[in-house]
Amino acid sequence: MAGNVSRAQMEDFRKGEDEGRRAEKAGRRHQVRFLPEGVWVEAEAGASLLEAIRSAGLGIQSSCGGKGSCGKCLVRILSGKAEIRKDNIPQAAQKQGYVLACQVIPQGPMTVEIPPESRVTGVELDMD
Repeated sequence: MAGNVSRAQMEDFRKGEDEGRRAEKAGRRHQVRFLPEGVWVEAEAGASLLEAIRSAGLGIQSSCGGKGSCGKCLVRILSGKAEIRKDNIPQAAQKQGYVLACQVIPQGPMTVEIPPESRVTGVELDMD
């Protein structure tokens, strides 16, 4: 029929390689928007949200160094897809979209809220 366009899609069936690894090899990046600042960053494929937050120059707590044990880097996913390595936070928080930034790998464009309790705030020094 005139006007019909057929499209072919090539699939990769190599064993042991998931979508995240293929994206990483292809050098794909994912756009992540952080609220409330409205700051956008292009996260490297395979990088955690914690790494993306730091590359955006935003301060977030992470006393365990990204191991997922301190629970300080809590963020809320408002939209987008992600791979979650560990989900060791209360189920009630998970249902509201909260995750640990160090345990989340973006799988596409995302919008993420960094709540005040997860942020690193200015430190006051007592000079007396």
